Amino acid sequence: MQDLTKGKTFWVLFKFAIPLIVAGVISQSYNLIDLIIAGKVIGNDALSATGVSTTLIQFLSSLFWGFGVAVSAVVGRYYGAKKYDKIPMAIKTITIAVASAMFIICLLCFIFSYDIMVLFKADPLIIEEANNYFKVFTIALFIQAITYIWTCILQSLGNSKFPMAMTLISGIGNVGLNLLFVLVLKMGVVGLALATILSNLISFVMGFFMTMKSIKRLGGNYKFEFSLYELKHVSKLAIPCVLQQCSLYLSSVICQPLINDLGKQVSAGYSIAMNINTLFSAFFHSVSRAVSAYVSQSKGAKQYDNYKKGIAIGFIQQIIVLAPIIVVCLIFPNEVFSIFLKDKNDASCLPYATQFLTICIPFMIFNIYGNLMHSFYKSVGSVKTVLFSTIIFTIVRIVLSYLIPNTNLIFNIYLALGIAWMVEAFVELALYFSGIWKTNNHKEFEKRKKEAAI
Repeated sequence: MQDLTKGKTFWVLFKFAIPLIVAGVISQSYNLIDLIIAGKVIGNDALSATGVSTTLIQFLSSLFWGFGVAVSAVVGRYYGAKKYDKIPMAIKTITIAVASAMFIICLLCFIFSYDIMVLFKADPLIIEEANNYFKVFTIALFIQAITYIWTCILQSLGNSKFPMAMTLISGIGNVGLNLLFVLVLKMGVVGLALATILSNLISFVMGFFMTMKSIKRLGGNYKFEFSLYELKHVSKLAIPCVLQQCSLYLSSVICQPLINDLGKQVSAGYSIAMNINTLFSAFFHSVSRAVSAYVSQSKGAKQYDNYKKGIAIGFIQQIIVLAPIIVVCLIFPNEVFSIFLKDKNDASCLPYATQFLTICIPFMIFNIYGNLMHSFYKSVGSVKTVLFSTIIFTIVRIVLSYLIPNTNLIFNIYLALGIAWMVEAFVELALYFSGIWKTNNHKEFEKRKKEAAI
């Protein structure tokens, strides 16, 4: 456990963020590795099959991501305010709530998986493979949901190294099992999903024992307990977070049939591009999570002057960690994107992937800022602010995707995404200077500070 408000902020956050970056990249790489092995070992049809449900998987994941952000903020505040006795009950309550909700959601997706593939306009040539992959992957989603909650809790307590170890070990296991099931046992795309399940079980077990250990250190016990009060307390922040995350990925879900309807090569190329974008996000989002932990602890300790400093440092560090990988992708685009292809001579999907770089990279700075402000507003408890800006993003992206003339490849899809990033960033900047996100305690603090200066 670590108090992030002590010491030189830049280096404290940077050192705290490094394990988060490693863990974030590995965590986001599950679907990425599936795509690489699918394309390299099985072929382009498998690449398309795994790509059909990528946005839906992200959308379903957003349900527990929202709860993770909420419980992280709440636990961080308790820890910053030294209210250690409240943390164990919050951990138990949110774990039970998320496990129950995700079990029902994943079960429904498992039962109606084929209908979902039809709804997403999966190419008839790959629909069976796409269905099999998604059906098995829903089991992995349930395990991921609980593990993610525990990861967020550990990080909010200042422990970023153990979550890194969790994802590193399970990530290595994922690669090994993928190769075993696909290369040796010839299980195809089902083997990819099965490997994800088993590798996630590794991090699940590790997370369980470390979370229980943390509960004990905070004065709690191992009894099965549930508190409606804590559920309501966390839900006040969690529900807007879930709605915000759902709104964010809803735009992808609505645009996906537009992509799939153009054929399996377009679907494969777009899937590659969005997974590269997810890899980008893993780098700068990890810094945002470090800032989030810092801000939530600062709020608990009523150190409101730390807010502006955290945002500035976080923005600089996001650029520092993301710049090298963007440069590599821009200099060697075909080489980077070709790692997904089994045969470089069959690169018909490649132009649909590399087009992402030429159109969206100039807008990436807005995406970076928007992501940072998402984490900031959630940490201070102003989730409605994030929800509002995300709804704006979703509307802009969906409308422009369908209205912008498609002059080349999937030009309209990528341009709409970039413009939506930019619009949301300006909305969030305006909301920050408006001050509507500030709590009464924060406003009273600033008032006393001004009076003291006079």
